[in-house]
Amino acid sequence: MANDDAVLAAADATVDWLIERAFRNVVLDVCNECDWGMNSQVCGHLPSLLWPAHGSLLNRIRTRSERGGSKLIVSSSFMGGTVPQPDK
Repeated sequence: MANDDAVLAAADATVDWLIERAFRNVVLDVCNECDWGMNSQVCGHLPSLLWPAHGSLLNRIRTRSERGGSKLIVSSSFMGGTVPQPDK
């Protein structure tokens, strides 16, 4: 993903695709081990919506999926040993 706009477009398109096809048994894992400090060095630049503060992206996906009466499960994971802050 080149930037935040690309992340938003991909997220919106994915949610729309799942809803249009009535897929319900799906978990969208937005960012795996998002608190890994070396993440950006290993993977290169990651848009800010993916790491480390991506709560707004999770909320966007959740809200978009609910618009048609659906409710997709949206998740993210941390490496452990810490409790995520409310804004993350």
